[in-house]
Amino acid sequence: MAFGKEQPIQSVLTNLTQQDIRQWQEMKDPDWISVLSSITRLFQLRKMPDIVKDLPVLNEKILKFSKSDIGPFLGDYYQDQVLKKCMIILREDVREESGDMLLKKLSGVWTQFFTSILPTLEAIFATVELKISIRSITLLSFRDVVLLKTAIGEALDNPDAIILPQIRQMLLVLQVEK
Repeated sequence: MAFGKEQPIQSVLTNLTQQDIRQWQEMKDPDWISVLSSITRLFQLRKMPDIVKDLPVLNEKILKFSKSDIGPFLGDYYQDQVLKKCMIILREDVREESGDMLLKKLSGVWTQFFTSILPTLEAIFATVELKISIRSITLLSFRDVVLLKTAIGEALDNPDAIILPQIRQMLLVLQVEK
């Protein structure tokens, strides 16, 4: 089955063995654990060179999953499970900040996210085609889980606020995503 092609969920589920379902749900597949670990390290801002070095292997693993019966659920799982956890990791750096300190820290988080994390995620998932691009899914998640859970409105409403170029870029980029 080609990834991205519509197939009734019922037929996909009936083709999966109980072991496949259990392994997927319990996340015990060593290749999947390896992919998740690499993505989590990426968001923890650790070992970027290791992830880039492992990119061909990660591409193979993602491609393997996309071609399996689990493939149609890959994008949803990435969005609903993986991204939420990883975006919370990013949000921790800015969660309790406000005012200019929020804007300063958020600009640093955005810069790391936009220049390193996002392109690396796009490279990891380059071998698969999803209904919505990894870029869009990831940017929307950043907006919803990181940005909108902060006091950004209050910080921007302050007439004395120093709006850094990174914050302007972030707002413009996120404004385009729907």
